[in-house]
Amino acid sequence: MKRLLCSHFSSVGNLIKKLKKGLIFMNNVKERIKIFSGAQLKYIAFLSMLIDHTNKALIYPNLDGGALNRLSDFFDILGRIAFPIFIFLLVSRVD
Repeated sequence: MKRLLCSHFSSVGNLIKKLKKGLIFMNNVKERIKIFSGAQLKYIAFLSMLIDHTNKALIYPNLDGGALNRLSDFFDILGRIAFPIFIFLLVSRVD
């Protein structure tokens, strides 16, 4: 295995250069696919949670069916986005 690896890369220095180039490439890929910053994700999660709590406090107790019921269901779905975003921010330690 060592002989095969050394024959493919003429020296350890070339191997290190190839590895660094790969790591730099991976960092560039992460930057290119980054859509939202950490602060933007926090604001999205905060607004989502605010919608959910408003729904539970104001709309949910007054349900009588019809359009209000559908609106409550929609707000409930929007509000459930907050928890996964907050956990993602916690785990990835995004500022």
